[in-house]
Amino acid sequence: MVLAAPCLFAQAIELNSIGVQHNASLGNKLQIEEQSFISNFQGEPNWRRPPQKIAGNLLSSEGNVTALVVLAENYQIKDSLDNNKYCQKPFAKNTFNGEIVVCQQSGMPAHVIAENLEQAGASGLIVQAMSLKKITSDNINSIPSISTDLDAYFLLKNWVNYSKPDTAIATIGE
Repeated sequence: MVLAAPCLFAQAIELNSIGVQHNASLGNKLQIEEQSFISNFQGEPNWRRPPQKIAGNLLSSEGNVTALVVLAENYQIKDSLDNNKYCQKPFAKNTFNGEIVVCQQSGMPAHVIAENLEQAGASGLIVQAMSLKKITSDNINSIPSISTDLDAYFLLKNWVNYSKPDTAIATIGE
């Protein structure tokens, strides 16, 4: 006689009051994945704005932020003329003034990137996937942070690059 062992993993999906989906795998380790969005796009000309919310994975425990969105690749590394599109090196203090910074996917943990950006004055982080590999992170306890998939790369980059200066504003974490 063969007896089936009890299942060690259960999966639960629920939608909280602000529309964030929680996927929890229960077993020896609790793993939480929350879907969130980049939304409320502004910018001129308005036809450059992404046409709808961009879904992503929430990486932070902090709420949401609405601010100007900038690309890290347009900023230099502290004490260097090189750009820092992967946000692997610290930016100088006060490089940012409350902006949401888009960093390209790298091997550096997102929580380290978020801490470096917070020290440089950023108010949010978008980690942009550069491959099909899913971006995961330890829970970020600093600035609101979200990761997006590869499909959003040109949509975000073109919106920021081709909007009039200081008009590419969005909300992350909603």
